[in-house]
Amino acid sequence: MYVRVPPCATRAASALSLPSSMTTVVPSSHPLGIETWLRSVGIWWDESLIHIQAGCSGCSGPALGVFAQQDITENQLLCVIPRSAILSPRTTKLAAALEAEKLGGGLALTIAVMYEASLGAASKWAGYIESLPKREYLPMFWTDQELKLLEGTGLEGCAEEDRHDTEEDYHTHVLPLMTRHKEVRLHYYHAM
Repeated sequence: MYVRVPPCATRAASALSLPSSMTTVVPSSHPLGIETWLRSVGIWWDESLIHIQAGCSGCSGPALGVFAQQDITENQLLCVIPRSAILSPRTTKLAAALEAEKLGGGLALTIAVMYEASLGAASKWAGYIESLPKREYLPMFWTDQELKLLEGTGLEGCAEEDRHDTEEDYHTHVLPLMTRHKEVRLHYYHAM
């Protein structure tokens, strides 16, 4: 079975002259390893109403999606996700260090995901992390040629700002965290 890309996504990609790979449709794959992990941590979903399926292949790689099997009514129970299954700055093995450093928000979540990923199979969230794209196709990682596509838009210059902010967060927060908490070992890739 194939997943159809929503027309709005195709129009948006065409309007920006983005590479066709951002709107490629890939065959679904099953069984998905993520489903095994979801069940192992107590996540339940009504398989008669929704299913998880490989979807569009974007620049970040194959993506997963949750698709309706039929019409869904308001307030219909689709899934149950125990709090213990949610990867967050509070649930990572690194929670105490993040709290001691008073780190929160997106930076703390990014560090939590990086840390749990560094644990490999020893992480409670290994199955989830394996399902994530290997890279995000964000403007901060684009080439100069790709960034030219943003000229004249509200996103022009955002890559430079994001690169600066990321570098600043690394030197201001991540390096001190790793220095003060020897258990924290994150790999830093200087991609800018």
